[in-house]
Amino acid sequence: MKYSIEEIQKKIFDTVDVIYVSDITEDKYTALRTDSFFSSLLGEEGSYQDMMNTFMERSIDKKVAASNEYSVFFKEAGNFAGRFSKKCRFSMNGTDRTVHITNIPFEETMSAILINYVEEEAYISESRADEKVNTIKSAYLFSMCCDLVKDTCSNMDMSEVDDNPVNELNISFTQWRGTIVNMIWPDDQQAFNEFTDPEFLKANLDYHRSRSIDCQMINLEGQYIWVKLIFNRIETGDDSDFRVVFVVEDIHESHQRLVKDLKKYETMAMKDSLTGLLNHGHIESALTESLEKCRGENKPVSLILLDIDHFKRVNDTYGHATGDAVLKKFSALSRDHLKQYGVQLGRWGGEEFLGIFENTDGDMTEKIAEELRSKTEQSEFETVGKITCSIGVIQVNEDEAPESAFVRLDSALYMAKENGRNRVVRG
Repeated sequence: MKYSIEEIQKKIFDTVDVIYVSDITEDKYTALRTDSFFSSLLGEEGSYQDMMNTFMERSIDKKVAASNEYSVFFKEAGNFAGRFSKKCRFSMNGTDRTVHITNIPFEETMSAILINYVEEEAYISESRADEKVNTIKSAYLFSMCCDLVKDTCSNMDMSEVDDNPVNELNISFTQWRGTIVNMIWPDDQQAFNEFTDPEFLKANLDYHRSRSIDCQMINLEGQYIWVKLIFNRIETGDDSDFRVVFVVEDIHESHQRLVKDLKKYETMAMKDSLTGLLNHGHIESALTESLEKCRGENKPVSLILLDIDHFKRVNDTYGHATGDAVLKKFSALSRDHLKQYGVQLGRWGGEEFLGIFENTDGDMTEKIAEELRSKTEQSEFETVGKITCSIGVIQVNEDEAPESAFVRLDSALYMAKENGRNRVVRG
């Protein structure tokens, strides 16, 4: 079965739903065949650039059109010259349509724009296949190829925007840096500028080696997310050129998990695992820091050292599990009572607890300690019933070293226990 070229051309022409012819030099398009949908959208003629921007803004993603940061890329996306083909889905006047657009150059500045409607079932079927691809691509916001010697960018691929990316970005690498920096979190912009400086990349990027930096970057919803900016040098066989692939990877969820884990480990390192109070190391550091700060501000610092009376008897009589429960409840009771005074409270060791009072003199600290002693005596502890505590109190002397202050504090607690327990002794 044979057909002439003219017959094939006519058959192809008859299958195309909408046809425009464009002249890039004159920035003009004219409709050869149209329908009510595209007639309402584009009319019979107009600006070629406006038509392409309309397709971009209406068909790619409405979020892009509303985003001042990202829409700038499409304003700089070149003259849309050359052969390209893309699928678009957009809405107008309550009607959703999916179309396939093909641009075919036939002279140096002339091209035919062929538009065919895509059946809904075919669109849904292809969308399901695209979902599998997008699952892989979704980690990347976009990627580009940059020539640092020629100062050019190309092959923009924004997976948040469209499966068929703009093939050419008609801006220089220098212009691109000046644009994208506005999408970076202000505190990260200096690091971004230093990292993307062409001279820095040339000096620090070898073949088969990538360099990256983590920062916060605004997404299409206008929210800052954590991303990894990755540069990898392309081996072209010519050492005089310097071409790189640039990728922006979405690491927001993994970064959030990392921060959460680090916070958990930080808490574990600072807190006593049983009571949740500061552990010995951190309450000791807090004491030194408080003394330095309050002396610089000419404010008093006072300390209390608490000890649960006859705690060994609790362990021997009821077991260590009950002893742990007593420690936890006593810690919670002490913390809840002292937090209103801004006290730093930590487990010094065993059944002893150290409290640091900033900007509080000895008289006031002794009064607060007596309140806590009384509250402990009146509280009911599961299994063991009533317990009591002994408390030593001091106000740290001017220029007194932490070690010397603690010796006095420990001596005051010792006197409280020697004098019958369940009491507060001022040292």
